[in-house]
Amino acid sequence: MNVGGKFNEGILFLNFNQDFSCIAVGTPEGYKIFNSDPYALYYSQSNGGTGLVEMLFSTSLVSIVGSGDGNTSQRRLLINNIKNNIPICDLNFVTAILSVKMNRKRYFINNYNYNNNKNNNNNNKNNNNNNNNNNNNNNNNNNNNNNNNNNNNNIKNQ
Repeated sequence: MNVGGKFNEGILFLNFNQDFSCIAVGTPEGYKIFNSDPYALYYSQSNGGTGLVEMLFSTSLVSIVGSGDGNTSQRRLLINNIKNNIPICDLNFVTAILSVKMNRKRYFINNYNYNNNKNNNNNNKNNNNNNNNNNNNNNNNNNNNNNNNNNNNNIKNQ
């Protein structure tokens, strides 16, 4: 669950892992992972604002996306092994990452922004309508010119 935009303090992101045994918390300072039963701090990392944190079941595989504040980017996905503190993958995207989901076989990274694409589609529709109107006006002008030419020819022939 993404708790909100850009804050200077508090929780930016809160999420359970797939089997609800751990809770991942993103903060402006970094992220923390807690065991849920018994409740205790499992892991903590202070490396800048963390907007998204996903943990694969109870493994040490964690996906991290920055909050966009300071030196962290919302377009960068880090996949880390927190047990050995080894980065596994570092991916950069053109647009901000909105959510990350994973299972034992696949990763799903959502960076599709419906509102931006909806606006672009509306702009394209407006442009198409304007083009169609321009084409209709041109056709009407051509028809008027043809009618004028026909009238001129009829006058000359009489």
